[in-house]
Amino acid sequence: MHLRLLLRLAVLSLFAVPAVCGAQARFSSAMERAAKAACVKQLVLIGEADHGDGATVEFKAALVRRLISKCGFNAVYFEAGTYDFLKIGELLRQRQPVTLAMLSSATGALWNRDEEFIPLVRFLLPRVNSGQVRVGGLDDQTEGIGSFYGNSDMPRDLAIVLPEPRRGDCRDRILRRANYDFSDDHPQNAASQAALDQCLAEIEERLGPAAHEGDRVAVDRLQMVSEFRRSTGRDFLPMADFIPRRDRGMYDDLRWLMDHAGSHRKAIIWTANAHAAKSAAIGDEYRKAPNLGTLVHKEFGSRAFALGISAANGSHYWSRSDPTRPIPAAAPDSIESRALAGRSDDAVYVSEAQLKKLGAAPGSFDLHHPHSEHWDEIFDGAVILRTERPPLRTP
Repeated sequence: MHLRLLLRLAVLSLFAVPAVCGAQARFSSAMERAAKAACVKQLVLIGEADHGDGATVEFKAALVRRLISKCGFNAVYFEAGTYDFLKIGELLRQRQPVTLAMLSSATGALWNRDEEFIPLVRFLLPRVNSGQVRVGGLDDQTEGIGSFYGNSDMPRDLAIVLPEPRRGDCRDRILRRANYDFSDDHPQNAASQAALDQCLAEIEERLGPAAHEGDRVAVDRLQMVSEFRRSTGRDFLPMADFIPRRDRGMYDDLRWLMDHAGSHRKAIIWTANAHAAKSAAIGDEYRKAPNLGTLVHKEFGSRAFALGISAANGSHYWSRSDPTRPIPAAAPDSIESRALAGRSDDAVYVSEAQLKKLGAAPGSFDLHHPHSEHWDEIFDGAVILRTERPPLRTP
């Protein structure tokens, strides 16, 4: 973690509570109704139209805080790499304190550079260290910017169970793939992929006996290897196969986390609308297989709640080369326009019953691209923001 970012986190932490309180005040009515609908559930999936939505992150951070404080939720699982979170669990079992920088790092670069997100990290930190709240990652992907463990020490920790010279060779192969650091001298191809998979298979074999005997470090390291193998197994897939298989992987991660949750059984899932939706109709990417939310609702039924978030207009962050993209103004017949009609609120909550009453209508829940659906079949409730904006990002 760079010193500049550490200093930035420390400064932002001073303003954490006012920022959250400000969000609760601005979105008070929608916040109250969304929290009330989600409060009685066991699993709440909170989406976002795009990962570059600053106002949505502000709303979500305040909502998560409220659900933990008022409704007894005691686990938060992020659409982020699982590896750093597993290391956090190991540190906690050893009674070593988790730092703000570690927790922020683990949540991933999609959000941990958003100033709107820092209040949530600050809120979670003492609760994570005390054991009140459990945190975890649902993604088997690595390459997270600033990752304090998965992209640095994890390859060494996994390969340590192997004898030399296999240890050094496999460590380097895992490290290279974790950082996607390929070159002409070390290309990514079928041969390198096979060699990496052989390394992972050998590590699995070595870790297996201790994991089966209940050694928790071995259990977690075995899970890391399993996740890494699953991730690398998608490397050469076409996107049409990659996307649904990734969602299936996130569901498998959720099941593993729930199996090891102990008393932390009331969980919030921080993700995108496309993953949170209870129907694969959210996007064409899921024509071949269901998304995360569909699998969750199939297992948990009415105990699960999918909250979609959209906006009527504004802009959002897209990439470094194309940092700000406008959001097309919602059409008059859209879910967004009809939900906000006659209201002056910055955000409104639309219940499942209200979504059903609105019928098939255009909605911009997936990357702010409007398409028409029966949205009550896709979300259990929705929050419509009047105006979206890019997040305020740390360097």
